[in-house]
Amino acid sequence: MGLTYKGKTPNHHSLRDNLPILESNPSFQRNGNHYGQASKNGASVTTIKSDNPLKTAQEFFDKIALGGLFMNNSSTGQLDQNLVYMNDGTIIY
Repeated sequence: MGLTYKGKTPNHHSLRDNLPILESNPSFQRNGNHYGQASKNGASVTTIKSDNPLKTAQEFFDKIALGGLFMNNSSTGQLDQNLVYMNDGTIIY
């Protein structure tokens, strides 16, 4: 049995590999080091507006974590589909 990457990609992605994919959605445009629209309080607080926040959050996660290696949850010992290790060492959950 081989390795399983999120999105069933044939290779292990880095976070940098996924930035163009993420930014293809206008809602996820970068604002400095953040995503979404800057608030009135400054660029360090951003908002991604959505009519369906759970769906939008899942879409963001699916794009940013694409090609990540699924990791085991330390509490359960089970493979966790919401915990991925990227090729550059980034862990996304």
